[in-house]
Amino acid sequence: SYMERISSSLDTLTKAWGVSFNPNLVAADIIYSYRKVLPERIVSNPVAMNLSGDAISRKLPLTAPLNALELWFSGGLEADPPPGVKLETLLATSRDSQMVSAYVAERPELIIASSDYVAAMTVSRFGRRGIRVPEDLSVVSIDGTRWAELYNPPLTAIKHDSKLLAKAGGEELLQAIGGNSEPHAITIPTTLKSGGSVKIDQRCF
Repeated sequence: SYMERISSSLDTLTKAWGVSFNPNLVAADIIYSYRKVLPERIVSNPVAMNLSGDAISRKLPLTAPLNALELWFSGGLEADPPPGVKLETLLATSRDSQMVSAYVAERPELIIASSDYVAAMTVSRFGRRGIRVPEDLSVVSIDGTRWAELYNPPLTAIKHDSKLLAKAGGEELLQAIGGNSEPHAITIPTTLKSGGSVKIDQRCF
């Protein structure tokens, strides 16, 4: 159709201003990477950036009021403006950054599911997209029922003591009803039930 012949992408439009980008690449920045502090370790994701300080321009009204800005899987722009066009940078990554494949950045290596059923559905849905478990993606279930062994592939699961979990939950409920409950952590022992849904790197052994 006529519309199809003249349709364009943002990349085509911005080239007229001397600006280009590759939609298959996203920015990864070690300095501004998203970090979450867990009890035993710190999780960092360089393609999920928390920009602040020098990363945000203070000279322009559009970005001057911002103290911080969170960007996930953000593309990067390259600019070579023609004569008469002035370039103003609103947001900038640090020197410890680079462009990486969007496909690799957005594709997880491991998914932890809340139950065996959710894990099985995850395996099935990714399988329909041509993503194999465990060759391309590892899946772990936090459940470990007897049904886990019957799925294809059999699920690797983190199994908890369901009786102990129910007992602890009941005790906490009674404490809350009696008005004696205080915020605290409860540790329930778990075991790893080996299956076929996790890829094992032989270099680790």
